[in-house]
Amino acid sequence: MPYPLNPSAKRGELYTVPYRNRLPLQVSMAGINDCDPAYRNLRECASITVLGHVIAGQGTVRVGSSVWHPAEGETFVLPKYALHEVYAEPDDPVHWVYLWMNVEDDSVLELLRACGFHQGATIGCAEARSLFEQGLKLASAGTEDPDELQRKFSLLLYEIVYRLGSAAVRAQRTLSGTVQTVKDYLDGHVEYRVTMDELSRQTGKTTRQINDAFKREMGMTPYHYVLQEKVTLAKKLLEQTELSVQEVAGRLGFADMYYFSNLFKLKAGMAPAHYRKARRSSAAPPSDLR
Repeated sequence: MPYPLNPSAKRGELYTVPYRNRLPLQVSMAGINDCDPAYRNLRECASITVLGHVIAGQGTVRVGSSVWHPAEGETFVLPKYALHEVYAEPDDPVHWVYLWMNVEDDSVLELLRACGFHQGATIGCAEARSLFEQGLKLASAGTEDPDELQRKFSLLLYEIVYRLGSAAVRAQRTLSGTVQTVKDYLDGHVEYRVTMDELSRQTGKTTRQINDAFKREMGMTPYHYVLQEKVTLAKKLLEQTELSVQEVAGRLGFADMYYFSNLFKLKAGMAPAHYRKARRSSAAPPSDLR
């Protein structure tokens, strides 16, 4: 065991989801955890299935002897009746933050089995975040009729598992020529403002054809993909260079500092300056990549 059990070393929100009659895919709780480095929880034989989606940082989850390290944009599945161990990374200055739902009903296990997740899994699926956020909003509102609330959660769980299954299939596929061309072009132009006209010239396809193909195979539009990659590069620049936050924004093609800061905070869980400070507090002196 990495360090002593400490399930209380976290902040966040926790909501009990009421019910009147038991329904398939019944959600008993939903919430968001902002974990301290000392956070660790263990269930020897879990009485619930847990689905979690990471929105910042990285942690560790274990199901039996299988171990994963879910990070931002990834969803983890901890099935009922198995050993669950969940803990934060003690040396990571960025808090591990994830949205979660607890499911009591056994029928979710068959749904997970159909997608190959019944023994636990971690799946890269950035689009799942909005679905988990919907669940948190539903649970926190507390104004729905209990049966109607559970019906909404059932539909939401079906949608989450469907999206996870689609993401897992996409990860195993070879990208089509059009999507690979677009991805390669975007990867090589992260610091620039790329237009759809440029992508059309590169591929010989229309804007709609590009968007439809890219979203089908990558799970997001080219626009959202390039924003994701810009934030990834911004993290690297903040960690490894002496560029100011404004200079980082400018280097990545953001004319509006306010927009860049809000986007970064949404993706990384903290403002750019706070991210740099957190990383620098435990990192070696950075190299200047100017």
